[in-house]
Amino acid sequence: LLAEASRILPELRDSFDLPEPGPIGAEGGRLRFFEGIAALLDSAAYEQPVCLVLDDMHLASASTLDLVAYLTGRLHSSPVLILLLHRDDVDGPQRLTLARSMDAGEESASLTLQLGPLPPDAVRQLVESIVLPRDVAGQLDIDRVAEAAAGNPLRAIELARRALNGELPPATPIPLRDILWSRLQKASPSQRRVFFAAALLQRRC
Repeated sequence: LLAEASRILPELRDSFDLPEPGPIGAEGGRLRFFEGIAALLDSAAYEQPVCLVLDDMHLASASTLDLVAYLTGRLHSSPVLILLLHRDDVDGPQRLTLARSMDAGEESASLTLQLGPLPPDAVRQLVESIVLPRDVAGQLDIDRVAEAAAGNPLRAIELARRALNGELPPATPIPLRDILWSRLQKASPSQRRVFFAAALLQRRC
């Protein structure tokens, strides 16, 4: 089962001598892959509770949603919290599919929370938490940085870090894709392998 999990966690092969997994398109291959991921999470949760965070689920493929539905039913008795994040403007069929994925399994329980942009005061506090420890608050326009974040915490963090490097906030919000790409360039080779494997997940399921 670890061999199946190594499809999206290739660093497992650095610690274990694993055989090559069979073709995922073969009979039973997809189920073995799902069970491999579930078994890995179940084993980790035996040591301590696990929180699995899946972002941008509005872009998830049908196979990815099937995996989430399988994990929800398979791990209903394990201390595993599955957190799905998606935009609130997804269409009706996609929203219904997401809801079914979260409600899979007889004993599963799901809770939906709708989050809006962070209020201006909260964004300012977030920016200050990054800037103030550097003792450069007087040299930066914190209000301008906070305003440019447009209520997005990830954007606020990135703008604050760029401001510390002398970059002024742009006139228009920085696309989140550019922020994530910038961080990917700074990741280690092992981390990049995980990111690329996750990006290809929907093509391989």
